[in-house]
Amino acid sequence: MLNPKELDRKIDELFSFRCLPWMVKISNIRRKDKFLAKLKRLQLSIYQLDHSLESNWKVPKKQLKDDWKSINSDLREFGIRKKERERLCRPIRQYERHELRLRRGKTPMDLPMQYLYFYKSCDVKLMRELIYRADDELDLKLSRRDWYTFDLITEVNDDIEDVYEDIHTYNGNRLLFEIHTRGHHSARYLYHEFLSSTLEEFQDRRTGALTKAQKKVKKLTLDIGFETLVLLKKQLKRKKISRISKAIVLKKVY
Repeated sequence: MLNPKELDRKIDELFSFRCLPWMVKISNIRRKDKFLAKLKRLQLSIYQLDHSLESNWKVPKKQLKDDWKSINSDLREFGIRKKERERLCRPIRQYERHELRLRRGKTPMDLPMQYLYFYKSCDVKLMRELIYRADDELDLKLSRRDWYTFDLITEVNDDIEDVYEDIHTYNGNRLLFEIHTRGHHSARYLYHEFLSSTLEEFQDRRTGALTKAQKKVKKLTLDIGFETLVLLKKQLKRKKISRISKAIVLKKVY
């Protein structure tokens, strides 16, 4: 596991990138700092699960059980009962299944991109849900649906940003598999088309009167979308691509 300082930095970066502190700030949640601290403890437990999956090809069942015990313990701090915890954690369970599929030779390329990246944002969606539950008036300023495209694109951004870092892990980074299987030109085209069509659909949908918060999220979504297109071009330069073949996950799957 990463050292505590590195983990704190990683969680702070995630929360800032996904605008979670801003959501809490514009909410009516009392003791905002304490609430954010609880969210961060939960995120730490989710990162431990993620670490177990990406650092072990044969993941010990006891390790997964302990990771889930920690996640459930953190969720209890929000006053959420067992059945509801199970419901809220279904997307994370699905993400876990996606990662374990690698051990059976099933790659992320077998799944539709929109479906895959929807589930990759499961941790952030859980954080947002907990914020909305703590302030039932926040939905009047900004609905859960308003975050859909933003969360989708930021997860794509993560795969692009981490594609070379993931060479050293058993991570189901779809871009890495696309480059290895179809070549970097086809991979870049596929991701460019996915991002472009997602942004175009978002712009067509986000018309009419918007609240101040909705306008902010719309701008953030468009900005990160265009930044991700630039990042895609930067990351898939020919001189870097040869490193992909060294990925330890590819040696296990193929």
